Amino acid sequence: TPGKRVLDLEVRSEAGGRPSLGQAVVRTVFRLIDGLGFYLIGAVAVWSSTERQRLGDRAAGTIVVRSRPDAPSLRHDGTHRLGQDDAEPFNVAVQSEIGRPPPR
Repeated sequence: TPGKRVLDLEVRSEAGGRPSLGQAVVRTVFRLIDGLGFYLIGAVAVWSSTERQRLGDRAAGTIVVRSRPDAPSLRHDGTHRLGQDDAEPFNVAVQSEIGRPPPR
């Protein structure tokens, strides 16, 4: 989404790869629940989650992470795209972002 692009964030499956179509659909459907009470439900879900996930992410098995470890917080220059060669370092970065050891 534009907001994630501006903040250099990406949605990933908890395994570190790109989310499946099914996961994307689940996240989108749960947005209706997360959005209740001006996103109060979503906020409480994030605050109560050790991995800071909203209900949609918990249900879909996804996480939101920085798209680059050195990503600026407030702007996106559009120069970085994750390629196949970057997958392993990215997976390690995702795992450290959510506080889990990388898979072996």
